[in-house]
This record gives sequence, C-alpha cells and structure tokens, in this order.
Amino acid sequence: MKYISKKDTWLSLIWWPSIALLIFGAGVGTLFSAEEINLFLGTFIVFVSVILPLLLIWWWFSVYYVLQEDEIIVRNGPIVKKIPYETITGFRKTENLYTSASLSKDRIEIKYDNHGIVYISPINRDEFISELQEKCPHTK
Repeated sequence: MKYISKKDTWLSLIWWPSIALLIFGAGVGTLFSAEEINLFLGTFIVFVSVILPLLLIWWWFSVYYVLQEDEIIVRNGPIVKKIPYETITGFRKTENLYTSASLSKDRIEIKYDNHGIVYISPINRDEFISELQEKCPHTK
C-alpha cells in the first residue's frame, strides 16, 4: 500500500518562499549583470533559477512510502531506499527533526540492519504502523 508523506504547515512556509526567492533572486541578478555574464555565471544562474526550484518542487510532491510484499520502499525525490522486512529490527513514533525522508515532525523511526535508521512521516501514521507490525512480527 502506498502512503503519501504528511507535510507540515511550518515546513511549507519555509519551502515555497525559498523556491520563490531562488527564482526571483537569480532573475534579478541576471538583470544587473546582463552585460557581464560569462558561460560559468550563465550556467549557475540557470541552475539556481530553474533547475534547483524544479528539483525542490519535484521533491515536495514525490515523498512517499510503499509497503510491498517483502520490503518497504521509501521514495524521497530522486532517492529510493528499499528496506526488506527481515532486516527491520524495530520502529517507533517520534517527533524529532533529523534530516530524513519526511516532510513533517510526526515521524516513524525505522531501525534496520545493524545501524541503519530511516525517518518517515506517512499521513496516517497509526495505519502505517499497524500494517508494518503485521509484516514485521519479529520486531520489538
């Protein structure tokens, strides 16, 4: 089953204005230095004003988690992590703000392998945990 990431309002208030500033700032920089733009600067401006905002928008809309038959797929923009259920050693609710595949402070910490940890934030956290418990009866 596919679970979309919960998105906190406070993060939206940082994320979207940042994208707007990237686009606006690079555009204004182009206007003031139009006569002096070389290849490196032009490439940098295109990256900052077009590619980086598109990447951030893609990231915002493509964070999700899939509970498959034998593994969890954690999709975080261009990053995809597959965690087999048999490697999961534990999971719990948490509200930390560590960097993760999560757009909310309402997270689930999943421990796997010996030292692997991933933080996720499905919209329906309790439903996700219930389904994960069914697929991982060996966890504590």
